[in-house]
This record gives sequence, C-alpha cells and structure tokens, in this order.
Amino acid sequence: MAGTTSMSGQMKLGARAAIGGEVGAHVYKLEAVVEDLKAALSERRHQSLPFKASTSPVTAASVRQFIKDRRERDSIFGRDLFSDPAWDILLEAFASHLGQQRLSVSGLCFASRAPQTTALRWIRILEERGLLVRVQDPMDGRRSWVELSGTAVSGMHAHFATLSRSASAGEYDHAESVVPSDRG
Repeated sequence: MAGTTSMSGQMKLGARAAIGGEVGAHVYKLEAVVEDLKAALSERRHQSLPFKASTSPVTAASVRQFIKDRRERDSIFGRDLFSDPAWDILLEAFASHLGQQRLSVSGLCFASRAPQTTALRWIRILEERGLLVRVQDPMDGRRSWVELSGTAVSGMHAHFATLSRSASAGEYDHAESVVPSDRG
C-alpha cells in the first residue's frame, strides 16, 4: 500500500494544501491521532476475550429500558436501598456502546446518579479491573471519554443473554406466587 494514494487521501492532501501553513500542520497531526486511535481500537477489539461472543439481540434501547426500570424501582422503594454505582456505570457505558455514542467522564458521573466523588472512585476501580477504558479527547485536553473494554462488552452481552434465556424459559414468571388467586 505504500506509494499508492487513495482518492480520499488525495482529497485530504488537497484540503490540507488549501488550508495551508500552520493550520494544515495541525490538521495533519489530528489525522495521525485519529488513525492511531482507530488502530488501537481495532487491535483491542481483536484481542481474545474471556467470555464467549454472544449473538443476543440486546440493543441500546433495551438497556436504556432496563436502566429506566431500575430507576422506577428506586422511586418506589427509595434509592438508598438499591445503591449500586458500579453496575449503574457499566449499564450506562454499555447503552452508550450499543448506541455508538461517546460518553465523557462527567456525563458518566451524572448518568450514574451517584455523588461525583463516588462515581469517579468507581470509574477508577472499573478501569483498574480492566472493564473501562479512558481515552483522552484529542480535540480538548480537559475532557476524557470513557468506554467499555472488550472484556466488559463481552461480559455485558453474556449477562443480558442469560437474562433473555431465563425470561424465555419462564424463570421469571412468578405471577402465581405473587398475585392472589381467585381459587380461594
């Protein structure tokens, strides 16, 4: 591939020449950063994962519904009974992953509904355990993006596949034991 220039490469070179000078040099550097990020993401996605790849039909919408259901539970029984910031962070990051949306550290803290210091502590713990990856924003050094690691994505798919199988098998159908019967 060395020595060949694609049409998009020629367009980039032309655009860079048109911009000219110092700005063109910055554009060139940013393009190199983007290419490095793409290569790193591609490499990380192809690493072997400890979980079997899932074909579960989990979607961003279904994970968002799961989050909404958890919040409904909190509104009924109170948030203090069901505090689980690590799980809330993973759920939010998984929904963003499925929706192909970027998630900033501050956005993840807000979405977790935990106090900011608590959310930051859990983000750090999840990073240390290899479940979250922090990526510096190349356009704004003050901002970092957070995404699930390949291991975490695979694990979340496995978890939701298990939930789906359990629901399909009727394991969550406890209506008879919860709802009073008319049979006396």
